[in-house]
Amino acid sequence: MRRRTWLAGALLLAACQKALPPAPAPPAGPQVTVREEPGRRETHFSIESGACRITWTLHAGDLDRGVIVQRPQCAWPLERQIPLLTALLEKILAGAPGKPRALAWGRLTPDGPHDATLSRRLSDAAAQSPDWDARRGRPKKGDPNGFVVAAANNPPIYGELIGLFREKGFDIRLTSVEKVLIDPATRLPFDCQTWFTLTTR
Repeated sequence: MRRRTWLAGALLLAACQKALPPAPAPPAGPQVTVREEPGRRETHFSIESGACRITWTLHAGDLDRGVIVQRPQCAWPLERQIPLLTALLEKILAGAPGKPRALAWGRLTPDGPHDATLSRRLSDAAAQSPDWDARRGRPKKGDPNGFVVAAANNPPIYGELIGLFREKGFDIRLTSVEKVLIDPATRLPFDCQTWFTLTTR
């Protein structure tokens, strides 16, 4: 009698377990949080992993529609940041009514925790350029802004960003800088405000 009761209970439990829907899979990796500010016509996309936090703000105003502004608090090397940047871009493309057209990267060495990858590459590019006067700490002709744009693009110092945006159907190019800073010790450019243009492929 006990055996029959146990068997009936086991069969009932198995039937109940089969009827239950499968448990949802846990989210893979850090998730992007979204905060809208309709009054300012901008949406903030943020992602955080450990001590690294990056926010991309997408603007939707008449003059700045499609412009992404980056605000990082992250000391990880650029290569390690790419999965986080990819998640941000995917979230933007999934919800934005239009295509992003520009990325305001900000300073290469911002205040607080920061990655110096692009800063070092810019200095290296200037050191190797025949157009930079290392003794005087300035370009041999033209202005520092124009020199930095040319040096940063030939060859590009932002290869990781090229790969990220190309995978999502965009070309990216550094098109404008301002407030170039020269290291007094090396007499090489190392920091500037940086803007990229995005175009669909």
